[in-house]
Amino acid sequence: MKRLASSPRESRRPSRSTRFGCSVSSCLLILIMLILLTLVALNTHMLQKFHLVEHDLLSASHPFRVSKDFMPLERSKRPVTGIRRNPTTESSLITNKTMSNKPHPNALTVPSTNLQHNQSSMASTTSSTILIPEHPDGHIWNNLNLIWTFRNRTVLPNMTETDPNLRRIHPLTGTCPWTAQYQLKLLPSANETEDYWLLQSLDNHGRPKTIGGDELYIMYHHRNRTKASPTAVAYSLDQGDGTYRLEFHTTPFTKLKNIDWLSSMGRKGSKLLREGHFQPKGTSETGRHFQFDGGIITIFMTYTCVLGELHHPAKKEWRTGGAIMRQYHTYVPYPPQMQVFQRPNADKKIDLDKYHKVMIFGDSNMMRLAGDNSAVKNLHFIRKPDSALTKRSMKRLFLPKIQWFANLTMHEDENPSEHRYALMIGSLCWDIVFPEHSGPDFIHHLTALRYMLKQLKYTFGPMGNVDIYWHSGYALQLYVAGQEDGWFDRRPLKYMSYHRSFDLYRRQVELLELVGNVTLLDFMHTTYLCGHHYIRGDARHTMPELNRRVLTYYYPNRLI
Repeated sequence: MKRLASSPRESRRPSRSTRFGCSVSSCLLILIMLILLTLVALNTHMLQKFHLVEHDLLSASHPFRVSKDFMPLERSKRPVTGIRRNPTTESSLITNKTMSNKPHPNALTVPSTNLQHNQSSMASTTSSTILIPEHPDGHIWNNLNLIWTFRNRTVLPNMTETDPNLRRIHPLTGTCPWTAQYQLKLLPSANETEDYWLLQSLDNHGRPKTIGGDELYIMYHHRNRTKASPTAVAYSLDQGDGTYRLEFHTTPFTKLKNIDWLSSMGRKGSKLLREGHFQPKGTSETGRHFQFDGGIITIFMTYTCVLGELHHPAKKEWRTGGAIMRQYHTYVPYPPQMQVFQRPNADKKIDLDKYHKVMIFGDSNMMRLAGDNSAVKNLHFIRKPDSALTKRSMKRLFLPKIQWFANLTMHEDENPSEHRYALMIGSLCWDIVFPEHSGPDFIHHLTALRYMLKQLKYTFGPMGNVDIYWHSGYALQLYVAGQEDGWFDRRPLKYMSYHRSFDLYRRQVELLELVGNVTLLDFMHTTYLCGHHYIRGDARHTMPELNRRVLTYYYPNRLI
């Protein structure tokens, strides 16, 4: 029996199924239709994305993109010939974070892009030149702007008009346009006997430059193994006309058993490319088939337009030292010609093992040299004053401490006259990074060094059992410091450059020959080739394995 409404209001109340405007079945039907429409839209979006990716992978004009930390070693099965311009990647030495496109006074990064290359498509044309990077790098000017942009973002554009060194790189009136791109020439000479590579510097409009002054650190990693120690490192020889001749040398850590094979592959690649039929696969003179293996060239650009050669006080008012700190990678189809690393003291004339004690007086690099070789028991170290070598510091700090340390170390023995001793001294790093008192062209430093060496010879020469050695110092790897954030505000980097360190090294060697009876312990060229073995973010200090390696050259009969 139906229940009767108890009141007129109750009789007019709508039912539960129609209270919200639809029945339960209608609401469920609408909900199902909305779900179906959502699934259809999502499926359509995924299909479009799949087709785009498929188009990119199958397109002949779009090389397969891979991470710069992993490069495919297998080649395509398709027969291809020639060489084409290689796509490259460019990234800041500072970080791989993506930056905004807005100009910023502290902008030091670019969007991180994957290294694009395909070994088979690399040989699709007959060009023997490669652009590095593929387009002019506009971020170089942003890093140059840091010279006159200070921490409080105060900009002093008039510095480019009043400072003669900055006036040279002015974009409108300057005589030296900054380098924004390089052209790597695999066959710069028509002479078949000259198989070397040449870098042509280009300005921000892609035009060849006719003036030099760039500082570069260039590495070659065979078979794209960029995380390992480089196969070879190049000396970039400035020709003075905007070009740089590359002389590649293997490093102390290169496996020598592959060097002859790599050199023959480089010669064959140059020959076939010059004849116009280079292929990733070829046939040797004996009829055997071989396969070319290329690698990665990494270019670290530190300075342009001789900004790295300036002495104090040229950069006194600058915020930075004018460093660029840019890094570029590119694939090359075959290895360059390499010279095998020649270890110092190859004739074994110097043997520090013959001394009862080797007294080391030097900076933190020499301290690490002794500390990382603790198994060598005849090493005794004391740190030199934290100061550049000048006439004042030499008389007040250097000479008194050296004489005190030597006398103390020798008189620990009962009969010092019955033993032989070596005194190892050196000063290079502090004289470069703190150049206020070194003078132009290091004239004050060299004057103090000459006087100090003569005094040491006068003091220890009559003893007859003390030999004096000069530690050449380590190469200052500026690009390593550029791998850390905030490099532009680090004062020691302001006057640091490869040019200044090698310039001081050369002048010291000439002075040693002039003074006489002081033996050189050469570490400069060895450490230059081993930038990969420096502590990350530290341009001055090396890893323990490098310190052990360089000391073995002067302990030729000892396994360290």
